[in-house]
Amino acid sequence: MNNFFIWLMFLLLPVLLLLLAILRVRKRVVYPHEFLIIKSRSKTASLPAAIPRLYYDLILDILCAVIIASHLSSWPKAWPTVWHKGRAVVIDCSRSMLAGYRGDRPIDLACEDFLSGQYDDARLFLLGNDPSSLKPALKRADIAILEAAKNGPEAIAFALEKSLPFLGADPGLIRKLARYKEIIFLTDNFAGSFSGLKVVQYGLRNKLVLYPLEAYREDGWYKRLWLAKGGAEPMALFRLHADYEQTMLAPDEYSLIKLPEGFLSAVKEPGIYMLSWQTGSMPFGTGKELPGLKAKGEVPEMAKKAIQGWLNKYGDNRLKGNSFTFTDKKTAKKNSLSIGIAIDEPLVAMPEKSLGLPLAAAYKKGYDISIGPAGLASGETALSILSLMLQKIDTKKDAGCVSEAVPAGAEGAAPAAGHAMAVKGKSLLKLNLLKLGEAVLYNGKDETEILRAAVNEYWPYQEEKTLAIPGASRRALPTFFALFLILVLKLALAFWLNKGFKKHPARKSPD
Repeated sequence: MNNFFIWLMFLLLPVLLLLLAILRVRKRVVYPHEFLIIKSRSKTASLPAAIPRLYYDLILDILCAVIIASHLSSWPKAWPTVWHKGRAVVIDCSRSMLAGYRGDRPIDLACEDFLSGQYDDARLFLLGNDPSSLKPALKRADIAILEAAKNGPEAIAFALEKSLPFLGADPGLIRKLARYKEIIFLTDNFAGSFSGLKVVQYGLRNKLVLYPLEAYREDGWYKRLWLAKGGAEPMALFRLHADYEQTMLAPDEYSLIKLPEGFLSAVKEPGIYMLSWQTGSMPFGTGKELPGLKAKGEVPEMAKKAIQGWLNKYGDNRLKGNSFTFTDKKTAKKNSLSIGIAIDEPLVAMPEKSLGLPLAAAYKKGYDISIGPAGLASGETALSILSLMLQKIDTKKDAGCVSEAVPAGAEGAAPAAGHAMAVKGKSLLKLNLLKLGEAVLYNGKDETEILRAAVNEYWPYQEEKTLAIPGASRRALPTFFALFLILVLKLALAFWLNKGFKKHPARKSPD
C-alpha cells in the first residue's frame, strides 16, 4: 500500500502544477455596478455544485492518477485475483528423478500423484531441458504426453523418458506460472525455502552410477578418472562406432584400475566409448587438452602454481589452446575461475568437487571457489581447483548439463532410428540427438558432444535455494478500459457544460 501512495503523489504532481497554473493565469471577471434583475427561473449555485462544474477536468485527472497508481503498485490485491488462471502441476524432469527401482522412482510417484484424481482440473507442465536446444525449459505437456496419461502412470512415465533428455532442471523457471491460482511442484528433493507454491517431495533415491571426471593422456594411453556411487563397478567397456554400434574391447586394448573412491580407465585409441556397470552405462570421450594458465592476484598465483605442478606429470601438451585465468575478482567469464579467501572452513568438499578425496572447504559468497587456512596449507587443494576448472571448460552454456566435445569419430552419422529421441511422436533424427545410457549425444559436423547431467544430480547435496513465486501482476486491460471511460466522460462533460454557451464581447471596465 505504501507503493500506492508513492506512485499517487508522483502522478498528482503534474495535476497540482496544472491547477496552480490555471489559478495563476485565469482572467479576472469585471462585474457591472448597476442593479441586477432577478428572474424567477434563476437559481443560486451552491459552492459544492460549482466546484465540479469549474474543475471537472482536474477531478477526472486525479481519478486517472489513482487508477494508474493502483495498476503500478498492484494495490488493492483483490483486483487481479479475478484474472488468475486455474491450477498448474509441474513435474521435475531432471536426472535424479530417475533414481531407484522402476515403480518406486520419484518420476513414477509423481505420475501416480498427477493421475490420482486430485489434479484433474490442473494443467501439466514439465521442468527440464528443451529436447531441441537442450537448454533449461518449462513447457506445457503436449498432446502425446496427455494421451499417454490415459493409459496410466507407467505409460506417462515411459512417454516422458522417451521424449525428454532428463539432464538438469532450473526450478526458477516456475516463476513464469505466477498467474496461476495454485502451483504444485512434484520433485524428489528441494533444499531451501519456497513461497507461493506447494512442493511435494518424494525423497532422494540411491542410484548406482559411475561418473566421468578428469581426462588426460599419459604414456600413450587416454586415461579417465571415474567417481563411483552406491557400489557401482565396471562390467564392460565398449567402443562406439560410426553407426553407433558397440563392440566390446579386447583385454589388451584397455585397463581398469580400482581407486579409493572410484576407478581409472585407460584406452589406447581416441574416440567415443561406453562404460557399463550393474544398472547403467555412460558414454565418454578421450578428453581434450587443457588451456594455458594465467593468474591475477596473490592467491590466484598460488592456485596457478598448484595446478601447474599437478599437471606437469601429464606433459606440457595439456597446456596448449586458449588461456584459462585465475582471478581474485568475481567474474562470470567462461574460461575464468574466481578465487576468494575465507577465514573459516566449516564444510567438507563433496567428492565430485575434490576428485574423491575429503578436503576442508571454505565458503565465500559470489566466488567459484573459496580457500581457507587448511586449503592454503594442503597440496591436495589442487584437486578441488582442477575439478572446477574442468567444469568451467566443459559446461555447456545455459544448458544445465555438462558438455564434453570430442572429435567426430562417428563421421557425422545420424543416430540409429531405434535409439533416437522422439517428441510429439516424431523422431529427432534431423537434430542428430541420440539418447544413450546416462547421456545424450549430439552429432555435429566437426565434433560430437556428449551431454550428461551435472554430477550433483547423482550426488545431491543440501544447497540452500530460495524459490518465491511473485504475486500476479496487474492486468493492463482493466486499466485501459477504466482510463478510456474517463476520457469518454471528459469529452461528454465538456460538450454538456459548454452546450448553448455563446461568446459575448468582453465588457470593458470604465476608465
